[in-house]
Amino acid sequence: MADVINFRCPQCAAPYRVAASFAGRAFSCKNCQQAVVVPASDQAPQLSPRSEPIIVAAVEMAGGDAVIRKTDSGRRVLVDPTRMIARDAVARPMAKPMAAQPAKDSSSKTLIIVGVIVLGVLGALAAAAAAGVFSSGPQTPAHTAQANTGSGSQAPTNTPLKKDESIRDKLLRELDLPTHNAKSLYELYQRAVAAKLSKTDLSLIARKAVGAAFDEQGGALDSQTLLEFGAQLDKAGDGGESPRLYGIVVARHRGQNPTPPEYERAQKALGREYFDFAAMIARAAEALETGLADDMPARIKECEQQRNVSDGGWVDRTAAPRCRELRDEINSKADEVANTLASDPFQAVVAKARKNFQALRVAKQCKWHVEVRQPFIFYCELGSTETKREAVERLDTLMQGVAQLHDWLVANVIEPAGLKRTLPSNIAAQDERNAAPFEIMLFRERGSWRPFLSEIKTPVDTNTTHGITEPVSGRFNGLYVRETAGENNIIGAYLNRMFEHLLVQYHPRADAALKDRADPAILQGWFMEAWFSDCVVTATRSGLNGDNVTYEFMYADRKWPAIMGHWRKPVDVTKNPDGQTAFNAFGGAALGVRDMIGATKAQDLCDAATSHFATYPGWTPEMVQGIKGSLQNPQLQYTLFQPYTRGLIHFLWNHAPEGRPKYRSRLLQFLVADMKGEVSTDKAAEGFAKAFALDEAGWKRLEEEFLAFQTS
Repeated sequence: MADVINFRCPQCAAPYRVAASFAGRAFSCKNCQQAVVVPASDQAPQLSPRSEPIIVAAVEMAGGDAVIRKTDSGRRVLVDPTRMIARDAVARPMAKPMAAQPAKDSSSKTLIIVGVIVLGVLGALAAAAAAGVFSSGPQTPAHTAQANTGSGSQAPTNTPLKKDESIRDKLLRELDLPTHNAKSLYELYQRAVAAKLSKTDLSLIARKAVGAAFDEQGGALDSQTLLEFGAQLDKAGDGGESPRLYGIVVARHRGQNPTPPEYERAQKALGREYFDFAAMIARAAEALETGLADDMPARIKECEQQRNVSDGGWVDRTAAPRCRELRDEINSKADEVANTLASDPFQAVVAKARKNFQALRVAKQCKWHVEVRQPFIFYCELGSTETKREAVERLDTLMQGVAQLHDWLVANVIEPAGLKRTLPSNIAAQDERNAAPFEIMLFRERGSWRPFLSEIKTPVDTNTTHGITEPVSGRFNGLYVRETAGENNIIGAYLNRMFEHLLVQYHPRADAALKDRADPAILQGWFMEAWFSDCVVTATRSGLNGDNVTYEFMYADRKWPAIMGHWRKPVDVTKNPDGQTAFNAFGGAALGVRDMIGATKAQDLCDAATSHFATYPGWTPEMVQGIKGSLQNPQLQYTLFQPYTRGLIHFLWNHAPEGRPKYRSRLLQFLVADMKGEVSTDKAAEGFAKAFALDEAGWKRLEEEFLAFQTS
């Protein structure tokens, strides 16, 4: 046929048949998308008789009416006569020609043929002009070169308007081109906005542009452009598409350190809120460490859960309200703890101590009442039916005595001697150690105390020991059951043990001194170890002042000088009704200062006393042997030694011939030297002489002053 041109795509060999009037026009192959130029009729390759060409004009035109097709984007447009889709990749045999019909009137046939040809040509030209695939004029070399360099991955350029084509149609026609990328579609959208297309058209282009950006993770669009595009869509009412753009920015910068400002803007644009969960957890843990925020573990756990499901601390709108509440709860409790510490720091150390106590097995096995009397914490075991109030009443006198004993010890021994607290030894900082509470566990039942001693691996005879001080922690634990009969004796014995417990808290070698927990060697000198604490707590109790009891320690009791003065009278020996010898007076002092200071055991005092008695007028050898035998009785030893040992310590502490204590500071020097290990058990007298700056003449003067102190 002279009116049509048959040819194939030079790239994929797809067959085409077009009207001859399209010769020289360019279009994109529907099979491979490559640019194809319709050849002249004499250049067209011969089609195989078995293949079926793509008939452009004849197929897409029907009775002179334009055929309407539906695009990928959903629009309905006029069909381009050169944009036919190949029916099969493999050529099909052409249909057999119809058999010749009998000829009719030749003139009628000629008119019909001419009319069909004219209508076909006109229809093809009209369709081509409407679709705009072919340019309205002949192709220039530049146009041809541009078409030939196109590919499926190259973004289309801004094409010129076709004849009678609106800007809207042109933009929407470009939207259907298959070679778009994120950047070209974004630019197309901006041109559509500038052209003031309808909201429907803009939404159509926006969806396709956002989809391409999402597939390409932003492609050539930078984060700033993506954010601006999202904001533009939000403003235009297309907010349903913008989260995908913001999500691209978040994904692009997630994990970067530091994160750029675009990352934060994208998170906020997604409606998310940032929470510094690490800081929240740290503040909650700090408050918990004080022991004043027992509810913090649950908040810390919730913070960790929220952090794990967040996007690096950014949470969505549904989780943000609870996270704000959680942050406020932590800050409020932490502020409360801080205020408490500022106004009463002791509360913090008490809370920590109670927390540690609660971790003990005995704390769970028995009922306890915790009584805080700064600087002490008393853990009081309750009887099976005992109430907390009853326990406080039972222990109140003792707790008052312990607190007052500590105050006296600090004011009269610790501070003047320049001692520092050394327990608990597991606390390194001196300030923290000074602030630590003195913990005292008072068991009511031996059945509870013994398992605890086993738990801390301390073998102690609970039948003979009141209590012990634990190394490292410095905590005291012991058995205390107040009875109406002999209450003073029980409190006195306990205060004696408490004095040693409190003194060792400031001992320069505390842990070494507590090595033997059942019988700790607080002091090296036997005399001071045996009698100093006993003398201190031989206290007087004043009458009750309301519910309070006032103790006076190391007071100047004239009873001991009076007894020693009476014993210095001429020897007086009588027989009791039961026939036993009673020594009412010795004729001189039984013990001197050097005798007591240099003693290493009780027998040394017995030997010194009998040697003195043997030199006094009125003593016979039989009498000396008699009292020597009697002094093997511990009770008689105590009866004899108590006035002298207590009397000597009171003399050294209180003797003030010029209105102020003469020897007190020297006694404290001796005490500190002993605690530092500078005084040995067998050479205590040498350490004493050094502390008191005594030579032989000095010893003599001291002995004379002590004798003068002994008046009846």
